[in-house]
Amino acid sequence: FEAYKTLILGGGLWLILFFAAVSVYQGMTAVSYQSAKDVYYKKYLTEMTGKLTQEKADWFQKEYEKFEPILKLQAALESGMIDGAAYDELIGPYGGLMVEKEAVDDIVGTNFAYLKENKGAQLVYGAGFERMFDLKDKTEADEMVLVLLMMAAALSGIFSMEISGGMDKVITVTPLGKQKTVRTKLLLAACVGGALAVISLVPVYIDVLRHEGLKGLWVPAKSMEAFADVPANVPLVGMLAAQVLLRLAVCLWAAVFISWISLKMKNTLMSTFCACLILCVPTLLASAGLEGFLWLSPYPVFHWLGFVNNYENTWICAGYAVALLGSGLYWANSLQRHFGSEA
Repeated sequence: FEAYKTLILGGGLWLILFFAAVSVYQGMTAVSYQSAKDVYYKKYLTEMTGKLTQEKADWFQKEYEKFEPILKLQAALESGMIDGAAYDELIGPYGGLMVEKEAVDDIVGTNFAYLKENKGAQLVYGAGFERMFDLKDKTEADEMVLVLLMMAAALSGIFSMEISGGMDKVITVTPLGKQKTVRTKLLLAACVGGALAVISLVPVYIDVLRHEGLKGLWVPAKSMEAFADVPANVPLVGMLAAQVLLRLAVCLWAAVFISWISLKMKNTLMSTFCACLILCVPTLLASAGLEGFLWLSPYPVFHWLGFVNNYENTWICAGYAVALLGSGLYWANSLQRHFGSEA
């Protein structure tokens, strides 16, 4: 019955379904632009994903045989046999081959060097994973605002609807009592938060699978430079699992907070306004250029994986996680004590 009141009468289910539909649509219609060099880079790395063996190194060296015309022209230019104008004219027909050579040069020069310096790292095409983890800080802040906004709209009436209708007093004298009711409502709020946390990942998963792919899930995470300090026994799939857990943690915390606000405000509209103001406005201000406001939101935990290569920020994120856990437990206990009584 609690689920019926919140999800059907309160409209929470329709918000979840709407959010899911929009997320799928967003992922299916997203456009990704890749240069010719990116296409070759992806081709070589996806084919050679895994440990750098001598066989793979020899294969890359043999691949330079196809670039022989370019190498000869470059040698002629360096020796003075031809001038720059002649070189530009002669190299024209090999434009596509030149781009492919640049991709191979990057792999042999940059990727191979990184593997030698970082024991346990392997070859992997990381463009898709970079977007999954938002390592360039482009999307996760917006994703967090959207999911918290959906949670505020779906859960703000979870306790206030009982108070406005006088049912909170009735519940205290029923056989199950307020303790059971509060636990049921918190479980429901947690389920709604968990569902929205998972749905928030749908657009980027669909987009990445359509354009970059996720080959190399079991490659050590430290194969990517952004995760160079991660232990070698942690694969990229483990980092993806950690990302889901972090989003779940933030959404579960937000679910408890919104429930507490709903009890305190005693009014659904005011609960929604206050929840949005506290949870979403700091991140919106950060998106407007005031980046310091991000630290007044749960973003450090939501985006924790983006900080793993920064020792100081990692410990700050750990502190935020402890603060979220402590405040969440406090609010849950407060709900147990005050629901059905004068708050």
